[in-house]
Amino acid sequence: MISISNIQISFFCLSLVLSSCKNSSESPQTINHSAFDVKKEIEPSELGQYAQQVTGTDENGNNVHGKINIEGKIGLGTLVKKDTKNIEIVVEWNGINRLLATDSEGYQYNLKLK
Repeated sequence: MISISNIQISFFCLSLVLSSCKNSSESPQTINHSAFDVKKEIEPSELGQYAQQVTGTDENGNNVHGKINIEGKIGLGTLVKKDTKNIEIVVEWNGINRLLATDSEGYQYNLKLK
C-alpha cells in the first residue's frame, strides 16, 4: 500500500490553488456606463413649429424676448436680455400659450408666445 504524507497532500493542494489563480491584469474591466453623457443636436428642420416669437421675464422680473423651435412638449431657442448676448434655452409648455424656459446656468424664464 502506498502511503501519502500530509506534506505531499498540502503541496498538491497548494499547487492546484496557485495554478488556478489568474493575474489581476488579465481580469475583465468593468465600464461604468452612467459616467457617459448622451448628446444629440437637434436640427431646426427636425422641429415642427419653426421660429416662434416669445416674450417674458427672467427670475428678477427683467424683460426678455427671443425665438424658439418647439415640437410636442419641449423645444430649444434663444433669448435676448437688455444687457446681455443671446442666451440658449430649453423650453417646455407650462399651460396654454405659456412656456417655462431654463438656460445652461439653471436660470428660469416665464415666457408666452407672441
